[in-house]
Amino acid sequence: MTNFVSFTEGGEVSHVDHLVFNLVDPAADTGSVTSLISKSLKGLATGVAARFDSDPLIDYRAQRPLMNFRNGRLVGMRRDGIVLSHATDVEGHRFLHLNGTEPDFQWDALLADILDVIERFGVTRTYSFTAIAATTPHTRPADMVVRQTVPDPGRVVLEADFWFPASFADYVEFHLGKLGGVSHTNVAVRVPMYLAGHQFSSGAAGVLGLMSSLSGLHFPLGDLEQEAAAEASNLASMVRQNDELATIIANFEREYDASGSSPGFVTAPAPELKVPTMEEIGRAAEQFLAGASDAGRQGQEKAFDPQGLKKRLERHVTD
Repeated sequence: MTNFVSFTEGGEVSHVDHLVFNLVDPAADTGSVTSLISKSLKGLATGVAARFDSDPLIDYRAQRPLMNFRNGRLVGMRRDGIVLSHATDVEGHRFLHLNGTEPDFQWDALLADILDVIERFGVTRTYSFTAIAATTPHTRPADMVVRQTVPDPGRVVLEADFWFPASFADYVEFHLGKLGGVSHTNVAVRVPMYLAGHQFSSGAAGVLGLMSSLSGLHFPLGDLEQEAAAEASNLASMVRQNDELATIIANFEREYDASGSSPGFVTAPAPELKVPTMEEIGRAAEQFLAGASDAGRQGQEKAFDPQGLKKRLERHVTD
């Protein structure tokens, strides 16, 4: 018996190995990393696997719905819930994407639903993302810490002992580690503290690049990398005009370079440049056409598209 989840009716339940947690709490989204990742992954959705009744789960005083005022009237409302989507990566591999709003209440009951989802789809591997503010400079590659419930004997872990406020994905990870049978991997990226309240696109790109390497899934990075380049250019301009900011960043650079490579911190591997085959282009076209109507019903924003393929297809369909 489920508590908040209702599965899509019709069709057989197929086996899906990977489940990606991507719930966003705007108040705790350092560098907007989880929001940026959510926008990138939503473009990979192929259909809804399950919906969650989020009304009992959300504290609307902390995460208020957005209203659209237009010409003297309220004409629209956006309230992000929690949705489990079927998705396909850029090479056609299937995964489940749990996206939407970080829950405030009923974590134990929602955990039971997540365990039901894992059993229903035969999930064997789950993933999540974290971002933390740190005294690191944006002029160096984004570095990350990998956490795994089933440790990789070849990976150097971060040797530390501390407590921190948990996200719901952390809560699930802890219990999966206790139960066994399903592995969980978390990637935490360090965000320059002066960008904690802004966007850190290179951090989001780094997280997805490293997660691709760890999971075998291939996530789109093109739009994030373009945004990161634009952000770096804007920051360079700000530094030239602000001596205090330039001093802060120079100090961070000296400390970062002096410490060398800290054990347990890793950077994303260099991306592999691949020319898509006709089969891959065909799959992308089918994915766009199949997901267009569903995305419209959900009122979601248009997702990023690193090769611009979906945008070109959209123009072709409407011409």
